[in-house]
Amino acid sequence: MNCPICKEALDGINSFTVPFLNTKEWHREYSPEHKYTYCFCRRCGVWISINQRLWEPIDFANNCYNESYADFDGDILNPNGNRPTFHKNLLLSVFQHYANKRVLDYGCGRGYVVQYMADTKSWGIEGYDPYYGDSARPVTAQYDLITAFEVLEHLYDIVDLFNYFYSILNSGGVVYATTDVTDLMPDVRHNYYTCPRVGHVMLHSYRSLGIIAKITGFNVIHLPKDEKHGIQGHLFIKERTV
Repeated sequence: MNCPICKEALDGINSFTVPFLNTKEWHREYSPEHKYTYCFCRRCGVWISINQRLWEPIDFANNCYNESYADFDGDILNPNGNRPTFHKNLLLSVFQHYANKRVLDYGCGRGYVVQYMADTKSWGIEGYDPYYGDSARPVTAQYDLITAFEVLEHLYDIVDLFNYFYSILNSGGVVYATTDVTDLMPDVRHNYYTCPRVGHVMLHSYRSLGIIAKITGFNVIHLPKDEKHGIQGHLFIKERTV
């Protein structure tokens, strides 16, 4: 099996297995003996859940993004949760100058942030999420800012996604994406991020994100991790020298 980013053959020697629900708090419906394997790409430094590589979207919808998902990510049902609040505050501070421009929140979940920013702050913001009723990606608009909060770790077709982002961004447009990187994980195997149950199928590194940016036409800036909120941001800039 090859890496979906750089096409390098995955390193089966440096692989490890974890339970489907890789957490200390076991739930009755998950067996610790049911193992899933993450393999390593030596070239780009990404870890990939190979068991889920052949899953269809319906498999992820049934096994990951189902009614029990909120047991492991409470923010998905809480418009005032940690990540939605961080997202709103970030848009209102760091990205305030995009208030009168076209903004897309990709992977917006139930759309709490989009609704708040559009209804309360009158932003020109749209949302898209394939697992919450959106059957087709937006294709007509040209955006100035795309946000993708905790999205990149959920996708295998990450290069396709950034090619798509490039096609719908105006020149100089920005993608602000958040995902934890393995470079900052003392032990990838036992990190909370390494969990097939929540759909974390690709565990990125600074190197993998840099390669994605290079082959899709972006420049990338990695921001320091916000330890208070547990969020690390990355800026992908279209057609601009960093």
